[in-house]
Amino acid sequence: MQFAASTVAGLFLCINAGPVDMIMVKLTTQSTVKEEQKYNGILGTAMTIMREEGIRGFYRGFIPAWQRVAPLI
Repeated sequence: MQFAASTVAGLFLCINAGPVDMIMVKLTTQSTVKEEQKYNGILGTAMTIMREEGIRGFYRGFIPAWQRVAPLI
Protein backbone atom coordinates (compact mmCIF):
# COMPACT_ATOMS: atom_id res chain seq x y z
CA MET A 1 0.00 0.00 0.00
CA GLN A 2 2.76 2.44 0.92
CA PHE A 3 4.71 1.65 -2.26
CA ALA A 4 1.62 2.33 -4.42
CA ALA A 5 0.97 5.59 -2.60
CA SER A 6 4.58 6.73 -3.04
CA THR A 7 4.47 5.83 -6.74
CA VAL A 8 1.33 7.93 -7.28
CA ALA A 9 2.79 10.79 -5.23
CA GLY A 10 5.95 10.67 -7.34
CA LEU A 11 3.83 10.75 -10.49
CA PHE A 12 2.06 13.93 -9.41
CA LEU A 13 5.34 15.47 -8.31
CA CYS A 14 6.92 14.87 -11.71
CA ILE A 15 3.84 16.07 -13.61
CA ASN A 16 3.81 19.37 -11.71
CA ALA A 17 7.52 20.01 -11.21
CA GLY A 18 8.74 18.68 -14.57
CA PRO A 19 7.93 21.75 -16.68
CA VAL A 20 9.39 24.12 -14.08
CA ASP A 21 12.54 22.04 -13.87
CA MET A 22 12.87 21.98 -17.68
CA ILE A 23 12.62 25.78 -17.82
CA MET A 24 15.25 26.10 -15.08
CA VAL A 25 17.63 23.72 -16.86
CA LYS A 26 17.29 25.49 -20.21
CA LEU A 27 17.91 28.89 -18.63
CA THR A 28 20.91 27.83 -16.58
CA THR A 29 22.67 25.82 -19.29
CA GLN A 30 22.54 28.40 -22.05
CA SER A 31 25.55 30.46 -23.07
CA THR A 32 26.55 33.51 -21.05
CA VAL A 33 27.35 35.44 -24.24
CA LYS A 34 24.39 37.78 -24.87
CA GLU A 35 24.35 37.23 -28.65
CA GLU A 36 24.22 33.44 -28.27
CA GLN A 37 21.39 33.33 -25.71
CA LYS A 38 18.28 31.60 -26.99
CA TYR A 39 16.09 31.97 -23.90
CA ASN A 40 15.06 35.19 -22.22
CA GLY A 41 13.25 34.93 -18.89
CA ILE A 42 10.87 32.33 -17.54
CA LEU A 43 7.88 33.09 -19.75
CA GLY A 44 10.05 33.55 -22.83
CA THR A 45 11.66 30.19 -22.22
CA ALA A 46 8.27 28.52 -21.74
CA MET A 47 6.95 30.04 -24.98
CA THR A 48 10.09 29.00 -26.89
CA ILE A 49 9.84 25.41 -25.64
CA MET A 50 6.13 25.29 -26.51
CA ARG A 51 6.68 26.76 -29.98
CA GLU A 52 9.68 24.60 -30.91
CA GLU A 53 8.99 21.31 -29.11
CA GLY A 54 5.33 21.39 -28.13
CA ILE A 55 3.95 20.20 -24.80
CA ARG A 56 6.21 17.13 -24.94
CA GLY A 57 9.24 19.40 -24.65
CA PHE A 58 8.32 20.15 -21.05
CA TYR A 59 8.23 16.47 -20.13
CA ARG A 60 11.47 15.29 -21.72
CA GLY A 61 13.09 12.86 -19.28
CA PHE A 62 9.83 12.27 -17.41
CA ILE A 63 10.13 8.49 -16.99
CA PRO A 64 13.67 8.48 -15.51
CA ALA A 65 12.73 11.32 -13.17
CA TRP A 66 9.62 9.45 -12.03
CA GLN A 67 11.55 6.21 -11.52
CA ARG A 68 14.09 8.08 -9.44
CA VAL A 69 11.62 9.80 -7.12
CA ALA A 70 8.64 7.41 -6.87
CA PRO A 71 10.02 4.84 -4.40
CA LEU A 72 11.54 7.50 -2.15
CA ILE A 73 8.46 9.48 -1.17
